[in-house]
Amino acid sequence: MKKYLITGLIFTGILILFFWHQSFYLSWHLKPLGITMDVPGYKVENYDELIFKERKNFEILSRKEANIIRFKIIKDIDRETAQKYIDNVFYSLENYFGPQEILALYADLVEAVANSPESLKPKRETVIINGKETPCFIVFADKYFSYFLMTENQAFYRGILTMIYCPKEKNLVNIEILVPKEKFNFEKIVETLKTFKCR
Repeated sequence: MKKYLITGLIFTGILILFFWHQSFYLSWHLKPLGITMDVPGYKVENYDELIFKERKNFEILSRKEANIIRFKIIKDIDRETAQKYIDNVFYSLENYFGPQEILALYADLVEAVANSPESLKPKRETVIINGKETPCFIVFADKYFSYFLMTENQAFYRGILTMIYCPKEKNLVNIEILVPKEKFNFEKIVETLKTFKCR
């Protein structure tokens, strides 16, 4: 009897250690949200749950060496509202960096930000995710993940931002994959994005 008890305790301890170890990884945190993605080795550094406009939001920051993957997930949002949100975010990215006649409508701070070099401005592209054409932006970011850069020296990361709607779970998923700018490889990041699946 004692032997079985010790064996049971050891087995339980191993299971606890296994699940504790797995809980550090990004894929572990995505599964309960109905998301899978091939991101081995990415460890979660920050995980927040918050309520915004009466909706639950999740923000996950993960890192593998110097590479970053960030998820921002809005729960219980219908497709129409999600599309408006996507349109607003993409409009901001395109037009905060747009021509002066458009920027005249915004605050002085936005006008100043728009003076960033042309080479640092977000560039719109299209990638295939879940078999669908999905808009995305190639972006530069500083060490604090801000895209609003004034000089080349501020640019630390380069990567891709995209937004995907998951109809079954009614989730709007914002994904950012950032790597040190000198290691940026568009095709490699797109291959990672192609592994994204949601319900």
